[in-house]
Amino acid sequence: MNSSTPPLQFSSKARRTKEQPINALIAAAMANQKLVNFAAGLVDSHTLPTETVHQITDAMLSDHIRARAALQYETTLGLAELRRTALRHIESLENKSSDELGLTPADFVITTGSQQALYIIGDILIDPGDIVIAANPSYFVYTGTLQSLGAKVMTVPMDDNGMDIDAVDRLLARIERDGKLDRVRMIYCTSYFQNPTGLTLSRERRPKLLEIARKYSKSHDVEIYQRQKPTHSYGWAFGRV
Repeated sequence: MNSSTPPLQFSSKARRTKEQPINALIAAAMANQKLVNFAAGLVDSHTLPTETVHQITDAMLSDHIRARAALQYETTLGLAELRRTALRHIESLENKSSDELGLTPADFVITTGSQQALYIIGDILIDPGDIVIAANPSYFVYTGTLQSLGAKVMTVPMDDNGMDIDAVDRLLARIERDGKLDRVRMIYCTSYFQNPTGLTLSRERRPKLLEIARKYSKSHDVEIYQRQKPTHSYGWAFGRV
């Protein structure tokens, strides 16, 4: 590229997107193998199931039919059988049928990690200038995503019982007085083991948060998006309340 070439013009979304701190945190952990970096969230390498993964991969790829299916594109919702299995798993956890839960495999979207799921949720719900209510402190990687999408993140404090629900009520009342209630898109919370505090939203506060969201759902639904790390397995589940 010569000096006369005009500079590349980035989109407003790209200009809003800042370098994520997690990149530096992981780079520091990778550079020093003796460093125990809790912020980076790296798994203890000695616990990674390399042999089990090798056996599963070998079994899958040694059968040409299964191998072709594994290497082929799937729908954007994810592998159909995996979504059916996920639904059966939810049924067993809740001890309810899919009809009682009002769920079908089409209600599941399989993503590569929690960040992709959070980005998809934000991308389909958030317009520049919309408001998202979150706890403080909150998962900084997601707040960075919201910033990239042009959202205004407004926070409430936490205590030993998780997100301060009364503070959510007061904040929404203030937003309504300011005439901006129509810009509130969601309340983002983590019900179990919140990142970075490890706190859990108490059982008593959960129905109250739902009541508050309904109270301020006047021109539109104020959604609650709940991020949950199950105690029974590895992974994240996201739910719209």
